[in-house]
Parts: sequence; structure tokens; C-alpha cells
Amino acid sequence: MNEVEQTIFTLINDHRENHGLPSLQPSANLAFVARTHAIDLVENEPDVDGGNMHSWSDKGNWKPVRYTRDHAQAHLMWSKPSEISNYKYTGYE
Repeated sequence: MNEVEQTIFTLINDHRENHGLPSLQPSANLAFVARTHAIDLVENEPDVDGGNMHSWSDKGNWKPVRYTRDHAQAHLMWSKPSEISNYKYTGYE
């Protein structure tokens, strides 16, 4: 993780601790997926034209997802970590 990502990760764990939850362990794979998704959202705007910020564009080496309010494509968003990294579990945002 870069410095900004590490700061965000620390803030998340601080929030969890303040609410009696255990700390999370960092994952290079999930950090990669989050970074890739953030870049895709900014550069390719898959969240417009009926999608939302769970959407992924058709501009990368992944299956595109137009994520809508009815959650019809949830499985495609949940599978993104295993699709584009070595993370073998379901991912949630």
C-alpha cells in the first residue's frame, strides 16, 4: 500500500476499534483491487448512464459491470478480487 492507502487503512481500523470491532489485516491483493477500481471510476466513469460507484468500465482486463439499484449484477462486483488478483475469496465494498 502507498502512504495514502495506509493512512486510510489506519483510519478504518481506528474506527473499528472505537466501535469494539477487531482490526483488519492488510491485503496487498485487496489494496490493488481498490486502487484499480478507484482509477477506473475516475478515468472511465462507469458510474454514469444508470450505473453507480460499484460499477466497473469496459476499459480494463476485467468483465464490465453496470451495477444498478436492484443489485442484479452484485455477483460480478463481489467476484472482482478473484477476477483481477490472487485473492481467492468474495470481496465486498
